[in-house]
Amino acid sequence: MTTEEYLDILDRRYGKGPLGIVRRMVDSVRIRLFNRKLIGRYPWLIPLGSEGKRYFYGWTSLDMMPSGWRRAFGDAMVEEIHQDLLRCHFEKDYRIIEIKEKYGGLRWCDGGTPLESRVHDIIGKYEDISFDTCIICGDRAELVSKGYILPYCIFCAIGEIRRQSLYFKGMGKSVEPLDIFYDRYARIEHLSTDTQVPDDGEKKE
Repeated sequence: MTTEEYLDILDRRYGKGPLGIVRRMVDSVRIRLFNRKLIGRYPWLIPLGSEGKRYFYGWTSLDMMPSGWRRAFGDAMVEEIHQDLLRCHFEKDYRIIEIKEKYGGLRWCDGGTPLESRVHDIIGKYEDISFDTCIICGDRAELVSKGYILPYCIFCAIGEIRRQSLYFKGMGKSVEPLDIFYDRYARIEHLSTDTQVPDDGEKKE
């Protein structure tokens, strides 16, 4: 199973009938097998506090990363960090404290590294990349939301515009795209709640 398939499973919705229960059980097994393989290669991804306890591989520390960023560069980032940890012989002692979004960018907090390690340089590189990467799907971000700052691609922005339009419509108010997003590349003038997204899910320029 690939990272893409794993993240799709995490986003999946199940019905309440017997078929939904069976699918949930099958996916639960697939998740644990995927995470077991991941921890086998990157032991430092085991959740903080799980060491020495019965760990069932239901999740890893990498699951704290927003899915769009994980789709775009999560695997590459983890591999670069791992190679540096191997160089410093620190792969068994490294631990992640928290991975989150803050002010529209990635924040990766750990328990520290040796002085000769380049891990924090690697983290800084991907934190810079995250500002230009859609937090929802991992495509190139062209818009930044107002208020709670998040980077969006055009198509995910359309979904957010629709969601907020429905919310404010229920309150008897209207909302325009420029009320929701800062325009980074002069693309927002073409957006509206009527903008069509391809039915097959493929993104088009």
